[in-house]
Amino acid sequence: MRKSVPFQHKPVTNDPTYFELEVERLGLQEWEYSFSERLRIWADEHRTRHYVPEELLRAWGMELDDADVGLGWDGVITGDENES
Repeated sequence: MRKSVPFQHKPVTNDPTYFELEVERLGLQEWEYSFSERLRIWADEHRTRHYVPEELLRAWGMELDDADVGLGWDGVITGDENES
């Protein structure tokens, strides 16, 4: 089982996060992140389960409720998304 880290920090691992995979799928460069409507929608739908950089959440006006933080979030590819 992988060790989780607080939501605000990128997981300590060499595996790509779901966020990084989505950025790659969309073909975005780092400077484009905050301007991407598709990435913003993805982040809004997945921010309680997967790592999204805190500065992007702020740029988009998205804040997590305390109740949302840590609900099954691991931020890394484990090979089984249904794994708890």
